[in-house]
Formats: sequence, structure tokens, C-alpha cells
Amino acid sequence: MPPGIIPKITPLTSAASSVLGIGITSKTKSLTEIRTVTDRVIIPHLLSIPGVADVNIFGGKVKQYQIEIQPEKLIQSNISIEQIINAASKSSGVRGAGFIENSNQRIIVNTEGQSKSLEDIGKTPVISNKNQIIYLKDLAVIKEGSVPTISAASINGEEGIYLSVQGQLGSDTYKLTQLIEAAVLDIKPSLLDQDIQITPNYLGLQILLMLR
Repeated sequence: MPPGIIPKITPLTSAASSVLGIGITSKTKSLTEIRTVTDRVIIPHLLSIPGVADVNIFGGKVKQYQIEIQPEKLIQSNISIEQIINAASKSSGVRGAGFIENSNQRIIVNTEGQSKSLEDIGKTPVISNKNQIIYLKDLAVIKEGSVPTISAASINGEEGIYLSVQGQLGSDTYKLTQLIEAAVLDIKPSLLDQDIQITPNYLGLQILLMLR
């Protein structure tokens, strides 16, 4: 596949595959923080349930590290935007390094030297045409932001996240609903410790979804 192309298999669902809706809110966490927990913890937990095909998400803000290039500094340093992009790409990539094989197993080797913080990204070196080493932080403003959103959700009048759990084609809707409800109860205590509330739609949530 060409670089940057990630194939995705469409879940096997029907037009009437929505099994249960779930609202997620917090009094103290930002929409970015809630979305991060949802993407990394809640959705994988729901997808592990037998019979769940997909989880559609509305609302929240996806965390993103942003590099705002300062044109005047590029001109002063004689560095192109392409060099900035290449440097940023190399600082965040995970690359395969082959494998080690013995008599009964094969161990995959990956290089994981990617940047994990704003400071790490800022220290990424960019070599100018004059063979001088200049860092990204000298050419751009490195900050935390979010991906432009295309949806929003209101849960009982409070801005948050709404999940629509989709069942697999031919699955038993009643049994699947019970499994999802049990999974929500299982994960609820750990979320409450982070001041995040998760509520299934059967409890009578007032939900407003917006797409823009």
C-alpha cells in the first residue's frame, strides 16, 4: 500500500443494527480528555464483546500535537516546509526492524523512538541547506490542540460524547444488549474514579446530536 494509506474493513452490520446508545460526560474533564479515555478504554472494551460489530462516536475532541510553522524563520534559516514535514514524520514513526527467530518462535522487532511529548517534538532536528542543525522548536510553535470536529453531542443538556453500539448481522439483539449493559457496569467504577460518568440510553437520556 502507498505510504499513509491504511485499509479498513467495513463492519458486517445492517441498516437496523443499533443495539444500545451510551452517554459519556464529566464535570471536570475537558472534551479532549473524555474523548481520549473513550477512544483508548471504553470503545476497545465494548468491541471485545462477542456480537458487537462497531461503535459509532459523536462529540468530543481528538487530541493532536500541532506544529505551527513560522514562515519568517524558515526564510532566515533557508529551510523548506518539506524538510519540516519530513522531520516531523520521522520523529513520530514506528518502523519495523525485521525479526529474531529461534527453534519455536519468531519475535518481531520494532523501533519505537517516536516523540511522546511536546518537548520531544520540539527537539527534533532539522538540517538546513548550510549543514546547520536547527530544531523544530526554533522554526515553529509546538502545541497541543485537537482535530477539527464534525459532530457534537449533548447528554441531558451537558456537552459530552454519545456512543451508538452496532450489533453484528444476525446477532441476538436481546442477549447482546444484556452483554453490553454488563460491560458498562463493569467499567463504570474505574471511570467514576476519573470523574467520568457513563450512562446507557435505556435510563432515559435526553440526547441531542449535531453534525456540521
